[in-house]
Amino acid sequence: MNATNSKGLILVVDDATESVAMLNTALIEQGYTVLIAMDGQQALNISQRITPDLVLMDALMPNMDGFEACQQLKQNTQLSDIPVIFMTGLSSSESVVKGLESGGVDYINKPIKLDELFARIKVHISNARLTRSAHGALDEIGQASFTANSRGEMIWVSAKASETLASQEDLPATAAEVISPQLKQWLAYTPAKHSMLSLKNLNTALQLRYLGQSSPGEHLLRLVNNDD
Repeated sequence: MNATNSKGLILVVDDATESVAMLNTALIEQGYTVLIAMDGQQALNISQRITPDLVLMDALMPNMDGFEACQQLKQNTQLSDIPVIFMTGLSSSESVVKGLESGGVDYINKPIKLDELFARIKVHISNARLTRSAHGALDEIGQASFTANSRGEMIWVSAKASETLASQEDLPATAAEVISPQLKQWLAYTPAKHSMLSLKNLNTALQLRYLGQSSPGEHLLRLVNNDD
């Protein structure tokens, strides 16, 4: 199938050839275009050249495991909104939490039930496309917004927010690094929608307005100065 006519581009990351072959055949039959990576580093290299709509990531692989690969993927602002579904034989809650904390949006246990996998892929690709559309709209209207995870790390930053952060000069660290621990502490208390946080240790009086969760594990916020 031509990639332009497919339902989406999926990157399958797994070091087990049998699993890769099964998923490749099943996804192509469903109308998806498939890319293959055999370890985490290869997945990162491919994603930097060709941006997938979704990543199916095996948790345990040699060289670089899925958790580390997902973390590095999410640190790249150009790739951070790609949904990652973990495939794992690890059913312990600790492993599930580790996958979600590393940036995964979902997980599915091996052996994989294909009908369940197809349903989850459809939902997460749809959600990701809506998120990208929303990000584009925020950029278009010039709103100083960004998304962050629960650790206070910025995942996506609008052009206006980047400009606002860059204007913070002569700080001991970047503005994002100054904001991160304050944001992490605030998010731990589950702020109400539209509540405000006055930021400290910046050279401009800035506040954060909490707008809600843009997707599971990601929070949407707006930078506000006293003139707004």
